[in-house]
Amino acid sequence: MIFTAANYTVSNTATGRGTIHMAFTFGGAPGTLNFVFYTVNSGRLFLLESDLVSSATPLLNGVVVQQLTPSGGFSNSSLSGNMVIYLDGTSICGSGAAGVPKAVAGLLTTSGTGALSLTYDENYCRAPNSVTGAAGTYSVSSNGRTSITIGGYHLVAYLENSNRVFLFVSDANVLFGFGEPQTSSSLSSSVLKGAYAGVATNPTDFGVIVYSGEFTADGAAPTGNIAGAEDIGDPSGSVSGTAFKATYSVAASPTNGRGTMTVSSGTGGNAVIYMISATKFVAISMTDPNPAVLDFESAHAPAPASISLSSLSVSPASVTGGNSATGTVALSGPAPTGGALVTLSSNNGAAHVPASVTVAAGATSATFTVGTSAVAVSTTASISASHSGVTKTASLTIAPAAPPPTLSSLSVSPASVTGGNSSTGTVRLSGPAPSGGALVTLSSNNGAAHVAASVTVAAGATSATFIVGTSAVAASTTAVISASHSGVTKTASLTISPAAPPPTLASLSLNPSIILGALQSSSGTVALSRPAPVGGARITLASSNAAASVPSSVTIPAGAISTTFTVNTSIVLLPTSANISASYEGATKTATLSILL
Repeated sequence: MIFTAANYTVSNTATGRGTIHMAFTFGGAPGTLNFVFYTVNSGRLFLLESDLVSSATPLLNGVVVQQLTPSGGFSNSSLSGNMVIYLDGTSICGSGAAGVPKAVAGLLTTSGTGALSLTYDENYCRAPNSVTGAAGTYSVSSNGRTSITIGGYHLVAYLENSNRVFLFVSDANVLFGFGEPQTSSSLSSSVLKGAYAGVATNPTDFGVIVYSGEFTADGAAPTGNIAGAEDIGDPSGSVSGTAFKATYSVAASPTNGRGTMTVSSGTGGNAVIYMISATKFVAISMTDPNPAVLDFESAHAPAPASISLSSLSVSPASVTGGNSATGTVALSGPAPTGGALVTLSSNNGAAHVPASVTVAAGATSATFTVGTSAVAVSTTASISASHSGVTKTASLTIAPAAPPPTLSSLSVSPASVTGGNSSTGTVRLSGPAPSGGALVTLSSNNGAAHVAASVTVAAGATSATFIVGTSAVAASTTAVISASHSGVTKTASLTISPAAPPPTLASLSLNPSIILGALQSSSGTVALSRPAPVGGARITLASSNAAASVPSSVTIPAGAISTTFTVNTSIVLLPTSANISASYEGATKTATLSILL
């Protein structure tokens, strides 16, 4: 059925009576429905179809309630926890009989994510049937329409609010009913106590016996007693003031609030009970061939506890102007259906709050944002929250933003380097750099020292480093490095020294200098004027006499100033001598070795 147009008129403002006209298409064919309604309140109507009754326009009656759609729409999380469902209608039985009255009640447990479990009892085809823990799935659309699948059965629900639905079965079983959130407390015989009014809801067949009455339950455990008087509408005629008497037993486990009732008055019978709360339960007759859902509600339900605003807090209690704080309002108890509207205000333009915040139904608190503006001096704003005549206040201190940090120092380390080497510069601020960082410009007054154009101190940091590169110099020189930020300049000096001259060959010596040919060897030592450079110093060697042999070269390791080598000799027929020479970077040193017989 697709509705194409609708309008309504309140014709009597004193009684709230009005009419509704709806146009629709069903299976492609156009149609209309007309209703008369009476206003209960702004969120609830009782209505009755006013069209002539026919096979094409069955007589409809029911309740219209205002849908309380959460911000962002409904979702699977809108169904979470225990909900008592109760439906009645007609079924097709295995024998082929159609239009047989049927009544169902059960406890539906939803996960909030699309999974469910259902325990239920039904009077189906004039026989009792019970199912425990039937698993299923559900999917909630943003407009509240919900598809439910349990085994081979399909149901459609429309959410009035979280965990509160209208239900109907969309298969051969024509059933309609409601789902109500079950209270979170344990429900047992001792809780079912006090005065209740009862009524048979929505009879679906002329054979259904309707009644209304008043009853009192004693709350005895494990088995309680309930008695009262009822008025009965029966095909054979109405009966007033008929005595009613029954026993009941309700347990909190394994199915919270499920129980049984045994009727001893009248024709007797057995029923199954599902408690929604201490003030409401439903029952299904399991032995009546024409069942209905029996609704029992506390005749003197306790007035809801008065909910008041208990506190207002702001965290943090002090912020820098331009930043925000979080306000929290708390109630003395859970907010009622529809939520609790708390109005907000600030006595200082430097702190701004929304006009109100709503504590969601069932919740005890809600948060809101307190925005602030920049201030020149520290100031205090008083935030106020009001609900049902109670006002709470909280103070928020708004501080001016800290002045931007200044350049406090510049240093270079080491302060003296040999030209061609580098030093590390460090700039420091008087406080953490702001968002985006702090740009410090750099310069050098001497081309022998070069720096980057700038360095950035990262946001939240107080220092940064940079490289001071240098070039070779012929004589010692000093470079002044400068750093500037926000009008402040700091300097540091760097001494650049010329590189030391390369080492020269200082000496060559032999020990011993007189030896017996072939029987002895001598140890030669070459020495430099200063330590050998990186990579070492390679000294070439030579001998003027074949009777004395030396390696072609010897290397003095980097940083060392000397090294040794061996002079080997051979047999000689006459005493002789050999000149041993060592050469390095154009300089040559010699030493004489005497070789004896």
